[in-house]
Amino acid sequence: MMARAALLPVALLLCLALAGGANAAQKSTAGFYELKNKKGDFSIKVTNWGAALVSAIVPDGKGNLADVVLGYDTVAEYANGSASFGAMVGRVANRIANARFVLDGKTYHLLRNDGNSTIHGGPKGFGKVIWTVKEHVSHGDSPYITFYYHSLDGEQGFPGALDVYVKYQLSRPYDLSIRMNVTARNKATPVNLANHAYWNLAGHGSGDVLKHELQMFASHYTPVDGSMIPTGEVAPVAGTMYDFGRRIPVGTNMKIVPGGGGGYDMNYAVDGQHG
Repeated sequence: MMARAALLPVALLLCLALAGGANAAQKSTAGFYELKNKKGDFSIKVTNWGAALVSAIVPDGKGNLADVVLGYDTVAEYANGSASFGAMVGRVANRIANARFVLDGKTYHLLRNDGNSTIHGGPKGFGKVIWTVKEHVSHGDSPYITFYYHSLDGEQGFPGALDVYVKYQLSRPYDLSIRMNVTARNKATPVNLANHAYWNLAGHGSGDVLKHELQMFASHYTPVDGSMIPTGEVAPVAGTMYDFGRRIPVGTNMKIVPGGGGGYDMNYAVDGQHG
């Protein structure tokens, strides 16, 4: 995986296709966009390719700035890469077993892109398409950007058309919010969006995150089978390698996590909102 070597100029554009009229040209152009607070010590970059979070520059306790998000250097790498760095994945994040589901008595067959399964909405899910920039306020007390994507009925095998909005916003003092809104236009359909950012709070060039300390208010998790599909059980984390009820280093049990120690690839059932 590639990390960013240097920050890119804002609004660096890559024309991916030139066919069609003005509207088509807008939708075939992907670029980088920046949000920055008034003080200048908190900023993010995003791209309308996959509505992805590209970077997040924040100060540490001593005021030193670092980029804490893993990302690519160019739009072309987002378009051609297989990773979902910072992307807004969907229509359904995670895996759908056997690339099919039943809704209202009808079976829908999806495009496979993870063995027999569909992951993150299929080979051309929401993280692999160009979104339209609807609003962009780059500076001020609460700078923000809103992306829009219209998903067609039958896209990647899913039923029904969708209007999808994602809004990134900075607020005081160092808060980043990502708000997602989806409207189904004509049919019932499953929707489960997620932002797929990889974080390193010491800065993306500082090495691994195994010494980062994590506390998670989640007393249960969903075990998975050999294909990484949830079994349907919601199991307690107490006494298991999945228990982050108290603050411990992320890497404490990494070597014994199923799947060769590659990381925690399952879902937690959170206990509710904590301040």
